[in-house]
Amino acid sequence: MRASADAEVLREVRLKIDASLVRKWQDDGHVVLPRFYSEADTDAAKAAVTHAWTDRPSRVVVDDLDTDQRMKVGEVGEEARQRHRFKLNDLFLEYESIRWLALNARITPILKAFLADTPVLCNSVNFLHGSAQGDHVEAPCTTPHSQGKLIAVRVALEDGQLDAEPLPADRLGPGAQALAARRGDVFIWSADPLHGGSPVEAAGKTRNGMVFHYCPEQDCRAIGSRIVPRAGGYWIHRLHQPDPGHEQPDGPPLSARAAVLSNLLLRLHQYKRGVRNPPDSTRS
Repeated sequence: MRASADAEVLREVRLKIDASLVRKWQDDGHVVLPRFYSEADTDAAKAAVTHAWTDRPSRVVVDDLDTDQRMKVGEVGEEARQRHRFKLNDLFLEYESIRWLALNARITPILKAFLADTPVLCNSVNFLHGSAQGDHVEAPCTTPHSQGKLIAVRVALEDGQLDAEPLPADRLGPGAQALAARRGDVFIWSADPLHGGSPVEAAGKTRNGMVFHYCPEQDCRAIGSRIVPRAGGYWIHRLHQPDPGHEQPDGPPLSARAAVLSNLLLRLHQYKRGVRNPPDSTRS
């Protein structure tokens, strides 16, 4: 029987992680990987973002950063869509191309080395414009139990400009200059509980990018999260973030194979912990 595509990629494509890269992470708490992804890679992610805005999937939730309102993507009016800044939440739950960008044979080993555990993708956010968000903490679904074990990754989907919202200098160390990311660049940082975005100096300019957050596997296991294997890591299968005034929809569908693997892993972990007759894990 043919092995899974992810397993083949992991066997055939190995990225050697230089010890200096790990030391830089440990010393600075951030790493920049220039031109890490190709144009084809970023095009696939951009296509998913475009599809979300065009087809308006019923489960997808957005945050209007200008009005501080949360709503379904299908509720966004055309005028607001053109004039306001939005945060498009958790596309990884809906699109395989987004999950690939977050977990693949090149990026997963790096995240595993930085976390000292298997990475679990727990959320994704797309910003077309700079967020200019003030200091904030992440939603509970992205908060690990282990202190200092939340990793954030930003993938630039287009060439950025400093006045559209740069990579902030305060995350790059003392004396560093703010950086304008180039398409395909990857910026990895240790996501402290309290963080925020840089000011946007030129309204209307874009800096299209995906932001991912990862927790360690041991934390997700401890709280009973349903996790699905992908390219040497995992992603959490869960509901989308709650939208005030709407009932929570069913969780995004899983393929039959992914559902079986997820259930087996959960039951194995429960067995190791001595849990007998675990609840049915086939429900989202």
